[in-house]
Amino acid sequence: MMHSIDMHCDTLMAAAMKNVEDLSKADLREMPGCSIDFKRLHEARAMAQCFAIFFPPQEGLRQRSGLTDEQYLTACHQVFTQSLERNTDLILQARSAEDVRRNFAAGKPSAILTIEDSRAVDGKLENIKRFYDMGVRAMSLTWNGANCIGFPNSKDPELMNKGLTDFGKEAVAYMKELGILSEKGLRCAEGTTLIAIEMKAGIVETSADPDSKAAWLHGFDEAPMVGFRSLDDILSWAKDFREDDYPDFITGAEAMARGWI
Repeated sequence: MMHSIDMHCDTLMAAAMKNVEDLSKADLREMPGCSIDFKRLHEARAMAQCFAIFFPPQEGLRQRSGLTDEQYLTACHQVFTQSLERNTDLILQARSAEDVRRNFAAGKPSAILTIEDSRAVDGKLENIKRFYDMGVRAMSLTWNGANCIGFPNSKDPELMNKGLTDFGKEAVAYMKELGILSEKGLRCAEGTTLIAIEMKAGIVETSADPDSKAAWLHGFDEAPMVGFRSLDDILSWAKDFREDDYPDFITGAEAMARGWI
């Protein structure tokens, strides 16, 4: 049986938005409208699931919830922590690879807190430390817009080549020092995180679009799984991926396997 580690879901955002008027009602145990919840993770014998605090565009966030970025961050964190406290029969939090292994040995999947779009860092290293203390263990540096960390993947070559800001370079170094995994100029952040966490456990798993070999990650019900058992497996897959479909594309999986990020 293949035990999966999925690197992204928006269940946390869905629960926070649905219960924004009374967050005490939010619980990730059962979320019928979402691909992932605690109950289904336990039933599927999943190894771990990353729950993202995803920052949607600020204007949309305000219109939908009336929350600032900081209020939204606090709300999502509250939903995450209270849901874990209420459901220790199903799932446990992981703050390290060792936690993932220990929880799995005890018959429970792990919940790993992540952030998608590091704009909440707001140009302050102390915020990165605060997020780490909250349990965040992976952060994507950007989403679709520029922020204090850097510039996003873009069809505009000038924007694409701007890369990290000076603060962003300092921030990435600090994330590494703390133990927060980050993507570095790639849009495969979750795939990169997966390899970093799971290579030590002996198996790396990511999901792939059924119509492509691209390493974008999805919920259990959205795509088949692809398993890697060594760095050589990853490099072989990446070579075929480029030759068959995308000659100029480098996945986060390959970049991590080669030690580039």
